[in-house]
Order: sequence, then C-alpha cells, then structure tokens
Amino acid sequence: MNLYFGISHGSITEQIAELLNANNHLALRRSGADITSSKIGYVVETHGKHVIAACGLEKQSFVLTEMKHLVVKEGWRKKGVGRFVVKRALTICETPLVYATVREDNISSLNLLSSVDFHKAGEYPADGHRVFMLARTTPKWQKSPDWKLTSFSVPPTGMPMPSLSE
Repeated sequence: MNLYFGISHGSITEQIAELLNANNHLALRRSGADITSSKIGYVVETHGKHVIAACGLEKQSFVLTEMKHLVVKEGWRKKGVGRFVVKRALTICETPLVYATVREDNISSLNLLSSVDFHKAGEYPADGHRVFMLARTTPKWQKSPDWKLTSFSVPPTGMPMPSLSE
C-alpha cells in the first residue's frame, strides 16, 4: 500500500528559504519564519515533497507588483520550470503592471523574463554591477483596450513636458 503525505506549510517555507539562501544574492539570509511573515506571496513548483522552484510577488500599489526571488533548484534548470512558475505568477498577479530587478550578470533570469515579454524599463548601478529593471503588462490587463504599456522618453532638461490634452 502506498500512502501519500503532502508537504506541510512549514516545510515549504523552509525549502523556499533554503533555495533563496543558496542561489540568490540577497542582502539578508532568509528563514521559513521570514517567508511566512513576509508581504511577498510565493508561487512554488514541487516535485514530490521538494520545492524545485519559487517566484515571489509583492504588491507595491494598486497598479504595480514587484516580481522577486525567482529561483529554480539546481538539476531542474533549463527544463522550463522557471518559465512555468513565472507564467503562473503572472496569471495570478492582481495589478496591471509587474516589474522585476535583475543583476546584469544573471543572464538566465534576463533571458527567461525576456521570453515572457518583459522589456527593459531602466537600469542603475549597485555595488560594482548594474541592475536592470524589466517590466510588462500582466495578462489579464492586456485584454483591456484601455490599458497599454507603451514606450516614452523624457524630454531633455529645460524642455516643457507635453500636456495630457495634446
């Protein structure tokens, strides 16, 4: 007789923390308790009783969510698991816009996010490297004819900003 015992909530949060600590360049080490008490909601993929991927969503405002802490366990990379988790996270995102910040040397994450229609919105220096900000419209908002993420440029200093009525 085979019995299946599901993964406990505590086990999931501990495994997310272990994945983040082992694979991401975070300023602080995380614990299961940190994951549980955080404002970040995690989408996870499991294999048996093991968390093999996680992606966090933190709602910043009524219109903006930050996607963060994307991680795929070694041995499961380059198999579509990260893309699957990101796409699932995008479908549950409650805001029209979602963004992520990614170090310039994290080529895997840059390629993955680019493959699901994230576009570079900016960049900034941080501790000897550059960080790219990537953004996109979430799937449920793309269907709205009144909502589009479009490119724009800021006029050079000294030039007036165009009015909204133009």
